[in-house]
Amino acid sequence: MRLAPLDADYSAAIARSEVYLSVDPSGALDGLILFHTEPPVMHLDNVAVPLNSHGKGIGSKLIAFCESEARRMGMTLIELYTDQKLLRNIAIYTLLGFVVTSRRLDEGFHHIFFRKLLQAPALRAEVAKLAGWQERGRDPCAGCGLEPITGPRAGNS
Repeated sequence: MRLAPLDADYSAAIARSEVYLSVDPSGALDGLILFHTEPPVMHLDNVAVPLNSHGKGIGSKLIAFCESEARRMGMTLIELYTDQKLLRNIAIYTLLGFVVTSRRLDEGFHHIFFRKLLQAPALRAEVAKLAGWQERGRDPCAGCGLEPITGPRAGNS
């Protein structure tokens, strides 16, 4: 049985401009991502990278773009699913901070559903203050696409 995304009709999504393309320096297509919003959720519908481009971080960059767009639009969650046969996808989503919310048979396919909570920058800053990350000179969220923590530590002016 083929995987559902291989036979999906994306014409409506393309017409709604929900498909974003990644191109290499020569202009050749090296990946795409499809997502849509249903506030407060960003639904990541599909990430596709050609086999000859696997392992170059393109899929992770596309997902980071989706996450950035979700934050920009004020979404608080990203949800997605994948087929249980796609072990590489499951590992990547887990490494990127997604957690499994359910596993179920969906239209004849065994899908694993994931969710990622997007912390608001203000909440992240408050957590950092409470944990004392600033005073220890480290930020475990560094590189995750959020702005650096600035300002005085809680209780200090």
